[in-house]
Amino acid sequence: LSSSNPVFQALAASSAGAGKAQQLRSCTVTREVTLKEVTIDDVMKLDLRLATILEAERVRKSEKLVKLRIRIGSLERHIVAGIGASYDPTNLIGRKIVVVANLKPARLMGEESQGMLLAANSPDGVVTLVTVIEDNAKDGEIGR
Repeated sequence: LSSSNPVFQALAASSAGAGKAQQLRSCTVTREVTLKEVTIDDVMKLDLRLATILEAERVRKSEKLVKLRIRIGSLERHIVAGIGASYDPTNLIGRKIVVVANLKPARLMGEESQGMLLAANSPDGVVTLVTVIEDNAKDGEIGR
C-alpha cells in the first residue's frame, strides 16, 4: 500500500533581484506501508471469540486504558484495552466485541489483561471496536 499526502509545509527562501522573498511550498512525502504476510496456519492459531462486556472502568492514572470484565460463553475474564480516548466506559456495558481469547496474559499499568479485543484505528486516532450486527450471536462463538 502506498499513499501520497502533503504532511507538512516547508518554507523555502529564494532570491528575487536585490531582495530575498520567502516562498511557501508544499512538500509531499510518500509513505510505504508494508504488511507482513502470515500463513493460514498462523491465523488458525488465534482463538477469536465473541464476548459481551459486563463491566468497564478507566484504569487509574491512565487516560487511554479501560479495564473490561467480559463474558466469553461461560467464562469471565478481564481485558485491558487502550480505548479510553474514544469510548466512555459506561457506554460499553452490554456491547458485543471480538476478542483473541488465547493470548498469553499480560500486565498493563498493574492490571492483568487476559486477552485482546479487536479494534481499528483511524488516521486521526479514533478507535472503532470490531463487533457483530446480528442480535442472535451468542457469547463464545468462534469468529473466523
